[in-house]
Amino acid sequence: MLLIFGGTTEGKLAAKTCDASGKEFYYSTKTSVDNFETVNAKFVDGAMQIDDIINFCKAKNISLIIDAAHPFAIDLHDNIAKSAQTLNLPVIRLERKYPNKKRYKNVKYFNDFDELLSFLNQNPQKKLLSLAGVNTISKLKEYWKNNHTIFRIMNRKASLQEVHRHKFPLSQIIFYKKNNDDLELFKEIQPSAIISKESGESGGYDNKLSAAEKLKIPVFVLKRPTLSPTFIKVEGEHGLRKQIENCLPDFFELKTGFTTGSCATAAAKSAFSTLLTGEINQAIRFQLPNGESVRMYIKNTEITDNEVCCTVVKDAGDDPDVTHLTEIKASVSLSDKHSGIKFMRGKGVGIVTLPGLELNIGEAAINLTPRKMMLNEIRKIKKHFPDKWRPLRKKGI
Repeated sequence: MLLIFGGTTEGKLAAKTCDASGKEFYYSTKTSVDNFETVNAKFVDGAMQIDDIINFCKAKNISLIIDAAHPFAIDLHDNIAKSAQTLNLPVIRLERKYPNKKRYKNVKYFNDFDELLSFLNQNPQKKLLSLAGVNTISKLKEYWKNNHTIFRIMNRKASLQEVHRHKFPLSQIIFYKKNNDDLELFKEIQPSAIISKESGESGGYDNKLSAAEKLKIPVFVLKRPTLSPTFIKVEGEHGLRKQIENCLPDFFELKTGFTTGSCATAAAKSAFSTLLTGEINQAIRFQLPNGESVRMYIKNTEITDNEVCCTVVKDAGDDPDVTHLTEIKASVSLSDKHSGIKFMRGKGVGIVTLPGLELNIGEAAINLTPRKMMLNEIRKIKKHFPDKWRPLRKKGI
């Protein structure tokens, strides 16, 4: 049996993924939530401490935990980690997507509320807008008692109780609306600064930062907490399902796999990374066409003077694929004979002989999607190791 801690967009995604098994699983939230479309989930509500999780897992014969809770549910993440360690259970963490920290220039990051509060006390704002949730009212009380602050919160009974409990003025409360336009809100309020949590794509984080940057409003961001290193991190439904299959082999009737193009992308990225750095990768992350980042193991790396060849073993799952368990290799080298990136035929790769593939006749028969995937990953490596690539930038790949 499997237990999901949800109450988030990621929780719903985890439930949808598990529904495909046709088997029951538990879905736990701190408070009762409106039932969403699910076939096999058994809902459980109420906060769980360490002993509660341990007892529940024993009683329900839980073999795997999926942590899809809010990134700032710090106590819950800690309770899950300690409970899982006691029970020797694997935990899969379904993470949100986060924008690159270097993308926005008007953002200042803080490790915790104490660091943020200290900064605000030394640098009081004329009008501060907090988008960090109702629980920040208590944490920032020392500041807002003496400085004009506006909080945007959910229009819920529990949230209003928190407002009244701390005697925060209702005139400085804004309720979150589902289709709220952050840019219009910021134009209306005209805050001198904004507080936000690093809540990820599904928390509207990117939209907030983008709107604030357009209006040149500084944003003070609380960094997302660091989770247990024992958690198996995934970023979407494909990675989640693959890890469930690894942890609970009998949960799904059929196992999923990777395409040859995905395997070639992982091998090519690893080879180029090793070519630049000299470091051999045991595994490599790459992006699927849907934007999800997944991890693939590298079986072997061969290094010569000017070329690196990496090998992965294709896992096609239960699809009737004759290339299942075949070794997929990609070699990357540098050249003075051409510029840019050129695809060459490897062993087992055909040649385009007829029109229709959107490739020139005579080229290596590598489809457009895996080509784009490989090009994208090569560019990422260049950006990640600028000092390594800069002396070689005039060479072709």
